[in-house]
This record gives sequence, structure tokens and C-alpha cells, in this order.
Amino acid sequence: MARHFSFAIKDVKYFDSLHDAKRLRTFIPLPTFVIVSSLNDPWQCKIPVHELFSKFKFIHTLSLLCCSGLLEVPDSIGDLKHLRSLDLSRTDIRKLPDSSCLLYNLQILKLNFCLLLKELPSNLYKLNNLRCLEFIATSVRKVPMHMGKMKNLQVLSSFCVGKSSEFGIQQLVGLNLHGGLPIGDMQNIVNPSDALQVDLKIKSTL
Repeated sequence: MARHFSFAIKDVKYFDSLHDAKRLRTFIPLPTFVIVSSLNDPWQCKIPVHELFSKFKFIHTLSLLCCSGLLEVPDSIGDLKHLRSLDLSRTDIRKLPDSSCLLYNLQILKLNFCLLLKELPSNLYKLNNLRCLEFIATSVRKVPMHMGKMKNLQVLSSFCVGKSSEFGIQQLVGLNLHGGLPIGDMQNIVNPSDALQVDLKIKSTL
């Protein structure tokens, strides 16, 4: 019985071999060339997305990168309790359902180039094991509240400073981020002491 499934996008037709693969761990499309800039390599999922999410209860790694026609993520995604990596980049989703915040084992969430995505779930901070959150080239202009509670988060693609403390620069205090971090809407920092509290210079891995 299949546990891991990957396929070349240009060759995808049907997924008949997956009908009995109820313990599938990995589902990954392989683009036929390196995706750069706005280039795309779309593919059409031959399995209804709601069926894909409800059938493979044991999936660990799920990528729908460049899945053409993916407009909505079903609430059943919250049932994927074993999911550790989810990549919905370059799809046409507008939001993630609140049930996605039940994925307590999720470590990687990629939403890059989801041009219609405007916001992230308000309870995203409940994903205590999340280590990587990427939403490059989306319409997201505000991070979820209480992001500072995500103590395991190491990679954050950007941070937009909100006007209230729940969305303010103070949320960066408790985060142990690695690599680079673009910070936008700095004009929303009203009290300089809030910025001093973050003290980015002591974050040696940032």
C-alpha cells in the first residue's frame, strides 16, 4: 500500500492508484521547471479537494502547490491531525478556515503567491508547533493577534505592525526568529519604548 506519492505536473492525469491509499503520508507535485517571478506551472487535481482532505487522515506532508482551480480550503482540513507540512502556494484561495488552527502538529505553512489571500486565521497562534510561516506576495497586511505566543516559530516571511498591542511590534519580543524579517507599517509604532522592548539587536539568529 502506497505511503508516499509524488508526481510530475506535466504528466498528471488521474490518481487512480490512490483510491486505496488511505494511510498516505506524503502528497507532493513536482514542477517541471524552477518557478521564478510570476511564472506558474499549474495542474488540475483529479481528486475533489474535500475528498483529498477527508480521505487521507494520516497525511504528514501535503502540497497543492500550483493547483489550478483551488479556490477554497474545506473545513475538513482540521481533521488532518498528523499534518506537519502544508503548502498551498500559488493557488487562488482567499482565506484559511478556522479549522486549520486545529492542526496542532503543523510545523510548516506556506502560502506564497496566493494573490487573493487577504488575511490569516485569528487563532493561528494556537499552532504551537509551527516553525515556518510564509505568505510572500499575498494581500495579507496584518499578522494574527497574539503571534508572540508562537514560541517555536523560527521563519516568518514578513511582519506588519498593527495599531493595537495585539498586533503591535511587541509581538516580536518572544519570538526566536532566524534569517531575515521585513517589517512594514513602522508608522504604527506610537510609543518608542515599544520598539525598545523588542530589542532586535539581541536576537543573534535574526
